[in-house]
Amino acid sequence: MTYVVIACHFASVAELCQTTIARLERTLKLVVEGDKIIVTGDVPYELGGPTLGRLMSEWLVKHEVPLGSITIQKGGVGTFSEARIVSQTEEKGEDIVVISSPWYLFQAKPIWQKRAQENGQNIRFISVENTGGSITWVIYIALGLLVRVSILFGLETVLESRLTNSQWSRLNGFRLNGCR
Repeated sequence: MTYVVIACHFASVAELCQTTIARLERTLKLVVEGDKIIVTGDVPYELGGPTLGRLMSEWLVKHEVPLGSITIQKGGVGTFSEARIVSQTEEKGEDIVVISSPWYLFQAKPIWQKRAQENGQNIRFISVENTGGSITWVIYIALGLLVRVSILFGLETVLESRLTNSQWSRLNGFRLNGCR
């Protein structure tokens, strides 16, 4: 089993937010020996600083998860690129479990399902409740509707390209607060 833990944001330059920690805590309750954990968030708070993925990996190791079972997903800057990279690197037939918040999953689930289907993987989702604030919920509901409309009209690749291109700047610093 491969668990994919979606990063939220930074509380400070080298500190994870409570939403990310809640997702990691949920993961700890699920993993058993032999499972793999992929953490997303290959973005720093500021250029040259630790990435969310690195901080998540360190958090898991501090909570007795063997380093060898953790992979920091590299190269992703948002939902589309992360789903594509993870699905392309995992084997056909792999069972993938995406762990995130309900607001994230509303917009991301169709994307992850499509990538898993393209790559012959089984996918399911675990929602970590009581995370995110009202602004985050509104933004992700709007994004979720946009994703669904783009898929319905065959414009998913256009949306993927535009959103991913707009998110590359995150590699120079990511300060968006997903808990508000």
